[in-house]
Amino acid sequence: MDKALLSAIETVLPASINKVEKISGGDINETFALRGTDGEYFLKLNTDESCDMFEKEYKGLELLRNAASIGVPKPIIHGKWNKQIYLVMEHIEK
Repeated sequence: MDKALLSAIETVLPASINKVEKISGGDINETFALRGTDGEYFLKLNTDESCDMFEKEYKGLELLRNAASIGVPKPIIHGKWNKQIYLVMEHIEK
């Protein structure tokens, strides 16, 4: 994982990340568990920098959370970094 991307993500989190673990979770994205001093986060990465799927997923998660009808992870941030797109959200254990 790109350390510069991790540093950029840390600027919006309330604490620093002290552990990054690659996890399985899909066919089209790379996924990571980020463990910080304040909790855990879930990171999705994709190399399709022209795609807006994480922006749409972020907005969809916000809508679902606001409806309060089902439990969904809190979206934290989405964006582009060095020809990658990313989405960070609250990590929820199975």
